[in-house]
This record gives sequence, structure tokens and C-alpha cells, in this order.
Amino acid sequence: MLTPLFELSQSENDVTIIIKAPYANIADTEVYVEDTDFRFCSSPYYLRLHFPSQIKETEYTSGKYDSDRGQFTFIVNKINPGEHFPDLDLISKLLIAPTKHRVSKPGIEVLSESGNLSDDER
Repeated sequence: MLTPLFELSQSENDVTIIIKAPYANIADTEVYVEDTDFRFCSSPYYLRLHFPSQIKETEYTSGKYDSDRGQFTFIVNKINPGEHFPDLDLISKLLIAPTKHRVSKPGIEVLSESGNLSDDER
């Protein structure tokens, strides 16, 4: 799979995603919008973006394909209108899934309740 060229812009209420995919198979194009993820798949292209805040698919969400330019344009809505998404120009930040911080507990196991060990336990 190839990562297509893309551009991002935002307004107060939505995010516009322009994907340049001149060799895309239009019949097999799929787009998913879930929480902070946007996924585009159209053979041979695949793009997954992780936005800093949530987006949603509504009746105002739109998508179109310009065959002369070989590009898709998608407009998805922000969950919180008026919110500014920082760092949309840092594409490496959008392409890498955010890591979830996991709190690890120490691996200490109590083997004996008593403080004294018997001869068999030593």
C-alpha cells in the first residue's frame, strides 16, 4: 500500500482533507471516521490519520472525487465546534498512532505471610 500525498485545513466547525491519489480504484474506495481516527483506503493507497481531538461523520460530512486532478476532498465535522486542532501541519504527528500510557505495577509477589522462614523454605 502507498501513502498518498495529502493536505489538511480547518475551519471553526470542520476539517478538510485533500488526498491526491491519481491511480485510485474509485469502486473500492472506503472512508472511516471514528473518534480521532480518519482512514482512507483506495487501492493502491492507504492513509490513516490520528487527529488531536475528536471528529465525527454527520449529514454535513461530504466527499468528492475530481478525476481531472486525481484527488479526493473530504470534509469532516469537529465534535466541538470552535475547537482549534493544533499541529495539523506536522504530518508525522498525525500518521503515528498516539501511545497509551500504561501504569505498570511492580512485580512483587508475597510468598510467605510470616517474617520467619522455616528450614524447608530456605
